[in-house]
Amino acid sequence: ALTGALPLPKRGHALIEALSPVGLIEQAEAHWAGAADYSFRLAVRDAGLLPFESLPGFSGVSARIRADQNDGEIELQGRATRLVWPRVFRHELDFAQLDAKANWRHDQRGVAVAFELARIANDDLEGDARGQITLPTGGAAVLDIRGHLRRGEASTVYRYLPHAVADDAYTWLKRALTAGTARDVRARIQGPVDRFPFDAGGGEFDVEMRMVDAVLDY
Repeated sequence: ALTGALPLPKRGHALIEALSPVGLIEQAEAHWAGAADYSFRLAVRDAGLLPFESLPGFSGVSARIRADQNDGEIELQGRATRLVWPRVFRHELDFAQLDAKANWRHDQRGVAVAFELARIANDDLEGDARGQITLPTGGAAVLDIRGHLRRGEASTVYRYLPHAVADDAYTWLKRALTAGTARDVRARIQGPVDRFPFDAGGGEFDVEMRMVDAVLDY
């Protein structure tokens, strides 16, 4: 209800209505003099948003955010967190713990994001990741990400595959990987997303793992 009193343009209020934010605001400071001159600081607890266009939706997250027209940073702590991102993932993803931080900078060339996923855990997996995402103006996003899973359940891998993984590969993995636990999984993705999985070159996609008690029904 308080969002209606914020000094934002009509488009900003429409976006807030679409996102339907929830949560307890613990700190809020803002300055707005137009798209080229703004800043804000925000601390929220047990926050959530609905997915909107290319933006993800989530719930069960506490966050501290600082941003202005040039750059920003965010720290996240999630407990019983749900991620809903239809543009990227086929399934809603639930996590018992999700601790992360990121910073970004944007200019006429686009947006550069650096992130560190310090810990992510649920019944299916436990691990961490870090990397950079470059969102150039008028071009495909470029990824440079390294991830490490200390534990991963093979039968649930399909749930975490993005739409960039073809439907036939998704369907095969969902059917074929019926049991097993992956240990010490290390992954690297580097390159533009529109060329993933880079079978024709233009990037790198490597996964190394140790499987225990795996069952593959091919």
